[in-house]
Amino acid sequence: MILDACRETPSITIPEMAERIGITERSVQRNIQKLQAEGFLRIFRSSSSTVRWCWL
Repeated sequence: MILDACRETPSITIPEMAERIGITERSVQRNIQKLQAEGFLRIFRSSSSTVRWCWL
């Protein structure tokens, strides 16, 4: 679900993702960390406040 949300909206925020999926923000953060560690997701920051997601 997280990867789907990132594909659909590459600039989606963690709070938006949590609301869309129906889990807590902390759960989203843990899942993102796991996906990054497993090589499925990469985070790109274009500025201090803008995050874009890249699925691999």
